[in-house]
Parts: sequence; C-alpha cells; structure tokens
Amino acid sequence: MPNAISVAWERDKNFIVGKIHTEDNNDFVAQGRTAKEFVECVNDALFVAYEIPLKYAEALGGDFRLIPPKEEFAALNDKAIKKSEIAFANIPTVAH
Repeated sequence: MPNAISVAWERDKNFIVGKIHTEDNNDFVAQGRTAKEFVECVNDALFVAYEIPLKYAEALGGDFRLIPPKEEFAALNDKAIKKSEIAFANIPTVAH
C-alpha cells in the first residue's frame, strides 16, 4: 500500500465520483450514492489493486482501511459541496 493517497471527488447527480491517486502513480475510480458507500468503494478499490486480503483490513481495526477526517466526511455528506479532495499521508504499511 502506498504511503500517500489522494482522493479528488465531485458530485454527479446522485453519485459521489472520485479519482484515487497514489504516490506510486496509480489512478483508480470509485463511486457511491452515499458518503459511507463512497468510502467503502475507495477502500475496496485499494484492497483489490494492492492485493490486500480482507482479513488484514479487519485486523487494522474495522471495515475501512482509510477513513476521512470528520470534516471531510461531513463534506461528502453535504450536498451543497460539489467537489473536494481528501489527502491521506503516512499510511501504515500492511505486510502480507
């Protein structure tokens, strides 16, 4: 898993659509109807792309590997905010 990941997102009608960019120059796309669904999709994309088994993700303390800060999660839930970016840095390494 890369040490730094950014997620640029925007609203497209009833969906939150995001571009995930990793420090190793990989790009992925995720979408969800709700903030929770979108965060789950971002994590699923990263688990698949970096071949991280679910048991390792669960060992890290829950269903989500990356959880946005409260302010960013609130922005995802606020339909008045049309786009933003979430930056994750210093992500712990997952050995498998």
